[in-house]
Amino acid sequence: MIGISRNKKIIYISVSIIVIVLVSELAIYSNVLRSNFKYTYKIENKTLIFQFNVFSWYPMHVHFLALEKIKNIVNNNDIKVIYVYYDKNLPMYIRKANWGLINHLHAEINIRNKQCEIKMIDINQLKEILIKALSKKISYEALVLNTEGINNLLHSLGPFLKKWVEEGGILFYILGHTSCYNPLNFLFTQNIFSTSSSIKIAFLESFYSQRLNILYPYISNGIKIKGVNLLGGQILGKTGFGLTSIAVIPIGHGNIVIFSGNGTLKTLEKISKDIAQIIISNIFNYKIISYKKHKIDRFKTNNFIEIIDLATIKQKTITIYIFQIERNGSFFKKISIPIFK
Repeated sequence: MIGISRNKKIIYISVSIIVIVLVSELAIYSNVLRSNFKYTYKIENKTLIFQFNVFSWYPMHVHFLALEKIKNIVNNNDIKVIYVYYDKNLPMYIRKANWGLINHLHAEINIRNKQCEIKMIDINQLKEILIKALSKKISYEALVLNTEGINNLLHSLGPFLKKWVEEGGILFYILGHTSCYNPLNFLFTQNIFSTSSSIKIAFLESFYSQRLNILYPYISNGIKIKGVNLLGGQILGKTGFGLTSIAVIPIGHGNIVIFSGNGTLKTLEKISKDIAQIIISNIFNYKIISYKKHKIDRFKTNNFIEIIDLATIKQKTITIYIFQIERNGSFFKKISIPIFK
């Protein structure tokens, strides 16, 4: 009898632990946090006073960003569709990577409440999309290319890719494990890639990596910071050895976002998160005018006040973007504030 009672006790304890874990997971991944977010704002003497509060079931950290639309931009719209290239004839490990990238990207875009369609496309569909740019009939759209195994394709479609970007496309170009930097040289007047293929990881934060919580750290066959600056681009990723893990370079009316190599198959989740952050913040068309990191305590309402000087703001609205920075975070808010200028 004693043995049976002891076994029952073990079972009860085990079940209790499982229930606690499940309830905790439910609290973390449900929409509870989203329903406990409130904000108010007022404008006085060319100053925006933005107040928000968050009740959280668990401790977390959030970044507060205020963004201003850049004046005289050609394309004012958010990205409406993201194409991800998938070739069923590539080796299995590359297909699995591309499939994983698509699944992660779906999750990251959805969790940020972004109304954006993600389409998996093959070579024929890719050619159709690029050909549209020849007649300048291109909407604001993004294309994600994992370059692993498609060097020949990139060489053959190079001129069409360039035209597509020039007409307003956003190309996310992810370098693979192999040396895939040469196919991009036709886009630039400078060679912006390092010839070092040794695995390196960057640890230093850049202006944008800190504020957008960019995660991808790899810089093998990396992007030269000096080259990016000469081409009028921006450093989005982490930095080290004179290189950056991610950069964006404007070409015509569009942009190309480059991820340095040697992390493709290891860090699909980080790549997807970073792509989503770059798209949601729309850093191509906006600049960050205010940033702050906040700690959210659990089981209480956390109150914050942000004061933003509007004296130099040239647009009629600014955008507030508040998001959780923890790995499995589900708290994302994007708010448009009219300035009435």
